[in-house]
Amino acid sequence: MAASIPPLEFRASSSSSSSSSFGEFEGEEDVEDVVEEVVEDMSETELCLLLDEQAGGALLACRSVIRMDRASTSSPAATSLLEHGFLVVDGAVSSLIAKAALDDVLEIDDTFTAPTLASDDLQETPYRTDVHAWLHREKPPLTDRPALARAYEALHRLGDDIARDAGARLRGGREVQLAVYRTSGRYARHRDALPLGADDDDDDDSNSNNNENDGNLTTQRRRLTIVLYLSSASPDGKDGGALRLYRPSPANGYEDVIPSAGCAVVFLSGAIDHEVLSLEDTGYVRAALTLWMH
Repeated sequence: MAASIPPLEFRASSSSSSSSSFGEFEGEEDVEDVVEEVVEDMSETELCLLLDEQAGGALLACRSVIRMDRASTSSPAATSLLEHGFLVVDGAVSSLIAKAALDDVLEIDDTFTAPTLASDDLQETPYRTDVHAWLHREKPPLTDRPALARAYEALHRLGDDIARDAGARLRGGREVQLAVYRTSGRYARHRDALPLGADDDDDDDSNSNNNENDGNLTTQRRRLTIVLYLSSASPDGKDGGALRLYRPSPANGYEDVIPSAGCAVVFLSGAIDHEVLSLEDTGYVRAALTLWMH
């Protein structure tokens, strides 16, 4: 997963009364209302919960922003995405393509960068403990790793299909990140975008499907998140590394998706909290490509 939304500062006001003499005459006293600015740190989770409580919740807000409508699609997959906010696609990409891409990844993942996210103040362990690389069609490692490049292109085609079937109105901006987790690797619960944001005129974003970015596009413009697994964990879950998807209110609860090579998970970026559960010490390496569509 990519960097989550950092904690935000919100300003709230409170008023206090103080008595003071404004004048020379005895008994003349004015009372001034003094407004103090109080800066409160609100975590990503607290902010999202606050937004989720609004009418319709995050799911409706996300659907509205990209103009998705249940009546506009006959695709069962797209309908599931619209109604629940996420979708699991088994065999989205050939497992042979995924595993070949994994071989490429394991040869170069020692060159990837560690995340720069700060640890969660409420947790003793780091917020995120994978290594990752932003991918670009015309740059290494895609230009010299053909199997990884095939998986990358397959991920884009999958994104195109999902967006079309769901009737999603997208700008065209995209980000792709390759992330690798090893023993004890984890990513704490977070959300990829805020479930709101004005759908501005299209002239400030490219509509090209090749509009790639290294992660500097504002996360608020992320609309769809698509995770493609390149490696398979043990089906019994003993390897850890499952993706836990939290159902948006009012449904609540969660669903764990165990990584399987070629499987994809699609969700509305601003509606679904998710986390990567810690990997056990079994030697399993969790590798996945993540596409964010803006």
